[in-house]
Amino acid sequence: MIGHKLTEIHYAFYAAPAVARAAAKGMAAPLIGYDADAEDVLEARWLAQAFPGRPVGFRSNSNDVQAAAARAGLGMVLLPRYMGDADRGLRDVAGIEPHPPRELWLLSPRELARTPRVRAVMDALVAIFAKP
Repeated sequence: MIGHKLTEIHYAFYAAPAVARAAAKGMAAPLIGYDADAEDVLEARWLAQAFPGRPVGFRSNSNDVQAAAARAGLGMVLLPRYMGDADRGLRDVAGIEPHPPRELWLLSPRELARTPRVRAVMDALVAIFAKP
């Protein structure tokens, strides 16, 4: 396999504006978390370790559904910044340490990486992620 690091995915906590304001004043908003069968999801394990005993207002294994629950005021959600920052219905919850960044890598078997059509796709993905 050959690999190319594309980017780092950064995280933040987001909530509906009223929930974000309350959290900024020190009120503990419930978490929007993952279903019990998400034990292999790194973010789910991190939330359980970082916020033991914190009430959970909603659970889903879909970031899109979690974001919708946060927009509805059900609590605060940990999202990749590329999702949360683009969502006009959510506000960044200040003062809460987010999940550490995750690296995103593009991997390919060495012999396929030299195939023109595969190389074209790999080059296009590298170019997409190189944009600021």
